[in-house]
Amino acid sequence: MSRLLISILCVVALVAGSLSLSAWIAASAPQPVQVAVSDLGPVPVEWVQARRSAVPRSVSVQGTLYPARTAELAPEVGGRLVEVSDQWRSGAWVDAGTLLWRVNPDELTLEVGRGAALLEQADAALEQAILAVTQSQVAEISAREHRDALAREEGRVDRLVSEGHLRASDLDSAVARRSLADQGLRVAEAGVENSSVAVRSAKALRSERAQVLELARTRLSKTAALAPFGGRLEGHAPAVGGFVAPGVPLVQLLDVGTLRLLVHVSAEQTVGLRLGMTAAVDFPAQPGEIRQAQVVSIGAQADPLTRSIPVEMELNFDGVISQGESGRWLAAGLYAEAVIDLDPLERTIAFQREAFIFSDGLPHLFVLARDEQGRDVVLARPVELTQRGTALGGDLWALGGGIEEGERIVVSPLSLLTHGAWVQVRDTAAGDPAR
Repeated sequence: MSRLLISILCVVALVAGSLSLSAWIAASAPQPVQVAVSDLGPVPVEWVQARRSAVPRSVSVQGTLYPARTAELAPEVGGRLVEVSDQWRSGAWVDAGTLLWRVNPDELTLEVGRGAALLEQADAALEQAILAVTQSQVAEISAREHRDALAREEGRVDRLVSEGHLRASDLDSAVARRSLADQGLRVAEAGVENSSVAVRSAKALRSERAQVLELARTRLSKTAALAPFGGRLEGHAPAVGGFVAPGVPLVQLLDVGTLRLLVHVSAEQTVGLRLGMTAAVDFPAQPGEIRQAQVVSIGAQADPLTRSIPVEMELNFDGVISQGESGRWLAAGLYAEAVIDLDPLERTIAFQREAFIFSDGLPHLFVLARDEQGRDVVLARPVELTQRGTALGGDLWALGGGIEEGERIVVSPLSLLTHGAWVQVRDTAAGDPAR
């Protein structure tokens, strides 16, 4: 027999022996004892009694600070800069009315002067036209009176001619004089009309030149840019002597004296949310900076994707007129966490969240009862929560049904309990001072 075959047989024998030894050890080991929880006797439990009370509610949200007002400031008049504010530094606070920059006003000053001179000329022309109207009206009155007198004279001569006291040539002379007076009256009336037209033209010219002057003065006033409200500047100052174009923004002004927090609240959590409710706002970037805020806006439409509603809150600086005067800056864009206090639920049964278990996705509570043998047992009873989904927050969960006032609810130890489990009930409720 070859050595190779002898080696193979030795290995096979060794493996067979090892397997036999393992099987003997496993067979000789003691079997584990299967013990059910019910075999250990009643489980000591702690319980509370269902009572109706006012249950506080709150909503925890997160969002970003933004200034109540933001303005992109751009020159309304182009030109060369002759003055830039010394306070202009990115992040610096400026009060309302602070001069930020001034464009060279020389050309516009001359334009205002020319406009004022032209307006004076128009005023003088208007005065002359009004005077001409007065004079033409006087001339018309005189011409009318003269014509009327000659008409009366013509009538008298006509009567005398008919009576034979005067010749017909006298009547012809009277008619000729009255005709000349009629022509003079028409000329006077035309003069009144022409002078009236001249007045209207003078008034239109004056109005046009007054508008041109007002436009020039407005443009001149816009060479100086003033801060429309108090806030912080965002942007670097331009150099004096540089040229700026109208409409091109130079700086952004942020009204950080009044900050707002924009959050998105799920539709379930907005039940009972009203304008004017208060919130405590915390800033992770600035620990300890807890501010009070007030709800100032609630969106009218929910986002169809997130089913959330935008809510805006305005921060309260505790009587400080502006954040610039507080000396403690809160920068726009900071991440913040807020807790909005809602109206409490009156006369509602509620329990700590740790008292609930979930079975098949539904909340249950263990209710104390007695079985047919008179022993204390627990029954897992499904309950209805007042708020569903993301509205479940805080330590207390309010019930909308499933539990009656006065029933006893087991709160500990839930991990050892099953539906119908035998329990040992303490005489007093958990947290009762009598214990």
